[in-house]
Amino acid sequence: MRPFTQLARSLGASLSATLFLTTVLAVGASATPRKSVVAPITGAHATSTSTSVLLQWRKAKVKTASAIMIRRATGSTAPSTIKSGTLVARIAPTRTSLTNASLQANTEYSYSIFALKGRVSSSADKVSITTNAPPVKSVTNTSYGFNTPAGIAADGTNVWVANANGNTVTEFSQSSGALVQVFYDASYAFSGPVAVVTAGPDVWVANALGNSLTEMSASTGALVRVVSGTSYGLNGPIALTWDGTNLWVANDTGNSLTEVNASTGALVQVISGASYAFSSPEGITSDGTNIWVANVTGNSVTEVNGSTGALVQVISGTTYGFNSPNSLVSDGTNVWVVNGLGNSVSELDQSTGALVQVITNTTYGFNDPIAVTSSGGEILVLNFKGNSITGINQASGALVQVISGSTYNLNGPLGITISGTNAWVTNALGNSVTELFG
Repeated sequence: MRPFTQLARSLGASLSATLFLTTVLAVGASATPRKSVVAPITGAHATSTSTSVLLQWRKAKVKTASAIMIRRATGSTAPSTIKSGTLVARIAPTRTSLTNASLQANTEYSYSIFALKGRVSSSADKVSITTNAPPVKSVTNTSYGFNTPAGIAADGTNVWVANANGNTVTEFSQSSGALVQVFYDASYAFSGPVAVVTAGPDVWVANALGNSLTEMSASTGALVRVVSGTSYGLNGPIALTWDGTNLWVANDTGNSLTEVNASTGALVQVISGASYAFSSPEGITSDGTNIWVANVTGNSVTEVNGSTGALVQVISGTTYGFNSPNSLVSDGTNVWVVNGLGNSVSELDQSTGALVQVITNTTYGFNDPIAVTSSGGEILVLNFKGNSITGINQASGALVQVISGSTYNLNGPLGITISGTNAWVTNALGNSVTELFG
């Protein structure tokens, strides 16, 4: 059995990092123009989150403007010329909006928006805005029993956390964060619980060290059953997904998948064999039809037919950029794979397995990416060593935001789930859970 720090690298999950907007009306401005032949920008206004500002303005008069320049200053005084302050962007005159990302929370920024004609500028329309405070709630109270919290799932009412080193499961209210209960009785057979998933009326927990599954009632927390035994092929069970009917388990040490009837706990099948190319399978997801598996040491992804368990394909090769792929998620159209050692994300066409793109740009802040989920048109990646969350536009792959900083209390972020419009993240090194408000 490999150490937990390697075993716990593929937790299914989900997160929206979209934050509350605060609208600020435009502040009128004036700056001495070099010449008056360029009609100025008008109607500037701004909205903010804790990490970005959306600027909007009326369309420039293209007959007199060839470009728009936006400059920024920290504080209440906007740049007075096209050479002062920080250049945010120089864009086409037809544009009427721009998002300035990667900003500090609770900070005042002032912007000047100039219309340009060659080197000649109009007077600037100015706007100032203060970014929001970080919308974070962190649960750390020792009564919650967090001890290397790893897997996390929400049932619509409460949030469930698997404590890998505590051999416990913590349940708390998703609306208030109040503790419901901590489960630790020996009858639950928790042993290195690293993954948790909700399936209908119940909650399932994978015990990586106990080679077993624990099923609990989501409404009462009562034990339903413990599934174990050689026939189930559970060997280092580390990741779970539910396809709406059956539970699928990735066995990290056994290089296999176990399919279990989620209603009865009965074994459906154990899938293994050289043709599947399972090699430390640590990530698993369902796209509604098929099951996708990330093979950490095989640098590959295996697709399995969700109805029969038959092999669909094994995807590998240097063009895919797989480098210790440890978690993956389907957004309904494409499958996103995080590469722990590659500090990258690979996007695959869900219908064919063809490569869409590999994202490696350093601006994305990838640093030991370890978990991924999809929410509201955004792909959310947890960076374990970076103590951050990267948001990616699901449609284009463009960077949306990088969430980090001490106010978020991210410390070894390992698992993520979406709860309503909010996201919950487990901090394995901080023994806490962070909630981000949507």
